[in-house]
Amino acid sequence: MKADHSANPADLVDEIVATWRTELPELDGLVLQLAKRAARLTGLIDAVTVAELDRLGRTKADYEVLSRLRAAGVPYQLKPHELASELLLSSGGTTNVLHRLTAAGLLVRHADRPTGAASGSGSRPRGCAPRRKSRLR
Repeated sequence: MKADHSANPADLVDEIVATWRTELPELDGLVLQLAKRAARLTGLIDAVTVAELDRLGRTKADYEVLSRLRAAGVPYQLKPHELASELLLSSGGTTNVLHRLTAAGLLVRHADRPTGAASGSGSRPRGCAPRRKSRLR
């Protein structure tokens, strides 16, 4: 037995699906509807996330780097190229984030002993403080 959804007002996704149903009736409406709803939900969550990070003076990339380092477990270290690869950031973008977090006192960079190159990144215990203070859990 089908549920009666006539009492629910149509939303933007319903309008998009109805338009596609008119233009391309052979298109699987359920798949389109699920994809559009997932994209819409992602956009709504992203807007709230960015607003909270703005309030904390952080960017989404800052949060992702700190979160990934925290998730790495003790000693909370990953090499910059590992962070870039795992977070789908460019090497230059990763370097900028690491410099910004280091300048803010949220990250400690460790140099490679033999070469002196900064090859490891580790967060200080307080490096996770913005994450704990935020509503992003």
